[in-house]
Amino acid sequence: MASTRIVAQHAELRAATTRLWAALRDRLNGACAWVDTHPATDDLLAELPDPDRAVTGGEGTPLVDPASVPEFAALLGKPTGSGFRILAEAMELRHRLPRLWTRVQALEVAADDACRVAARTMSLDRPAADWVDQQLVHFAGTVSATQLDRTVEAARALAGEPQAAVESGLFVHLDHDTTSVNGRSRLHGELNLLDGLELDQALQHGAALQKFWGNPASLDVRRAHALAELARAQAMLPAPVAPKGTVAEELQPMGPEAGHEPVVESEGPPLRRPAPRPVTLHIVIPAGALPVDHDESGAGIGRIANTGSSITAEQVRLWCRVPGAKITVRPVIDLNDAEATDCYVPTARMREHVVLTNSTCIFPWCSTVAEQCDLDHIVAFDAGGPTSTDNLAPLCRRHHRAKTLHGWRYRHLAPRLFCWVSPAGHLYLRAGPMTHRLDRSSAGEDLGARPPGDPPAAPDTCAA
Repeated sequence: MASTRIVAQHAELRAATTRLWAALRDRLNGACAWVDTHPATDDLLAELPDPDRAVTGGEGTPLVDPASVPEFAALLGKPTGSGFRILAEAMELRHRLPRLWTRVQALEVAADDACRVAARTMSLDRPAADWVDQQLVHFAGTVSATQLDRTVEAARALAGEPQAAVESGLFVHLDHDTTSVNGRSRLHGELNLLDGLELDQALQHGAALQKFWGNPASLDVRRAHALAELARAQAMLPAPVAPKGTVAEELQPMGPEAGHEPVVESEGPPLRRPAPRPVTLHIVIPAGALPVDHDESGAGIGRIANTGSSITAEQVRLWCRVPGAKITVRPVIDLNDAEATDCYVPTARMREHVVLTNSTCIFPWCSTVAEQCDLDHIVAFDAGGPTSTDNLAPLCRRHHRAKTLHGWRYRHLAPRLFCWVSPAGHLYLRAGPMTHRLDRSSAGEDLGARPPGDPPAAPDTCAA
């Protein structure tokens, strides 16, 4: 009896896997159909501020109208950036990896395994991508990520790409986490092998020094501390000297406002070393989270406005003990009191009010922190909408354009509650950090009302 049950379980798992592969394949096919029905025309590309946003795959793949991607991503319940990625991988597979595409269609290879190959071949030219397709058509999903990367790099070398093209794949990214408590950043990138080995050696040496100085932490923690020390040590390097008659523009963001003088022409050694650029964190801690005296530790959770991540009062206390830390206590803003100005541009205090109220872009599924967003007039200023904290909301630049130029509309229903309507008439409710799909029957009649100054909605859409 037990063996019969196990056999049935195995059969059900295989059937579930087949259904999953079929669903992922159907999503890829839907992505291809989306690009086919929303192509980017030459006239459209000429008007785009950044034409590269229309590219959906490697060399020679069709282009998609970027204004259509937010709608595509929202239908999948994904951020807009994920929508671009899914479309790019679909185009790469269909047009530049035809052998792998055929096996995906036959459910012989999982679509997500094929997409991992596609994500790595987009930077290759057509012959190199075709070579990878030949090498991996029977092995996709069975090789490790390392072996996959080796195959792609071998194709790059066989294609004889110039050094500039090879090094174009190098990068270092820092993702400042918005979900962890006590503020974390994740580092990932790709270096030349020699640079990577030297960095590894420097971190190992720094970790050994940390242990010698009495740091009892594990090796991994000490390596993280050593990397931070490498960053701080940049202040000890000699000041750079630009070629005569030039100004080093890349260093200008670290200019006078950050304690630096512009790097200007010079014929001799610099007279001083640059001061380290200060890092400013905007930390908001509720009063109840703060200790009453030095013997009590606050147990509440605050927020880092720069990244939207959470922070404990104890971690703030540890950071404040770092030598050279500068602490500024700002006046409390009562978020229940609306503020307004007669000008179009909100004041700095109003911006802070809106950012504290909505910590991210309010577009469906977007998580861009509000400090990096534009402030949008919910009811247009030209249509009589006031510049007030009740009529302002944070929108990242991509979604600000989607609302202003491409037919997305929304209404402010309550604090941190917004109803969005897509150009196709689909409804989405953004409630704080969460997004929910709505159907028209449950949306309520008030969501169909138009704010003052909005153009009439088409008969088959619901204007926000």
